[in-house]
Amino acid sequence: MFMSKGKVFESFVDSIEKILNSDSSTTVEKNIHLPTKNGSIRQIDVLLTHQSGRHIFKTIIECKDWKRKVDIKVIEEFASKIKAVEVDKGILISKSGFTSGLLREAKQYPFISLYTIEEVDKAKEEILDFSHVGVIKIVHTSNDWTVRFVKKKEINNGMKLKTKLKFHEDDVPFDITEITQSFLQINKDLIMDLILKDNKIAAWKINKKIIFDIDLPAIAFFEENQIKTYVTGFRSVIETTLDIHPVLIDAVYKYQNLTQDETVALVLNLTMDEKTHKLILETS
Repeated sequence: MFMSKGKVFESFVDSIEKILNSDSSTTVEKNIHLPTKNGSIRQIDVLLTHQSGRHIFKTIIECKDWKRKVDIKVIEEFASKIKAVEVDKGILISKSGFTSGLLREAKQYPFISLYTIEEVDKAKEEILDFSHVGVIKIVHTSNDWTVRFVKKKEINNGMKLKTKLKFHEDDVPFDITEITQSFLQINKDLIMDLILKDNKIAAWKINKKIIFDIDLPAIAFFEENQIKTYVTGFRSVIETTLDIHPVLIDAVYKYQNLTQDETVALVLNLTMDEKTHKLILETS
């Protein structure tokens, strides 16, 4: 579906705000219609709704994807909209900046923050100073498992890796693959160091063999056909493959709060595997 430049810019701002507020009690919505105190309806580019206890605070965002700088008339109309829809604050975002007259006039509206989104060549150069930029994908597979039993006996054919084990009758059952997955997650940094040891990161594909051997803290058992088989530990040989997908940085944009003179986020336009992506990095 075709989207105008203005709508694309609104979606761009919406995606940035969703990332910046992903771990908070703030919801982010775009293209919202709010009623005014006079009964009419006003369109809102992006709405931020923040809940703190029993209190709700609302901020509306106005996005201007203009080739020229935004002037005084725009902030006056925006201030009028904020009062009409009875929200707490407003953010006015311009892709091309603001006129000097608007910047002076903005002091009359302490409930409005001014933001810009601009391409920054210097930031791109600083990021490219890293020896390599890429996305890392790690895959663990294993076809080599050894289970240690209390007694030597013929194992029931019903036993599988996913067969649930217990330490006691009332325990929550688990299986040895779940223990292995927990081990890989907890030790992911150590595993990464092991994988990269004696390997140059320039190699886009690295294979390593990891041996995971554990003695269970107590004798566990699995039960099949009402017969219990007791297990003391197990060993797994894990084949680990690390793939590094090179990334091309096409552009870097600065999402800046001019009112507080701070860079809120950097937005990277990336090309990976012939597809374009956006990476948003919070900086404040």
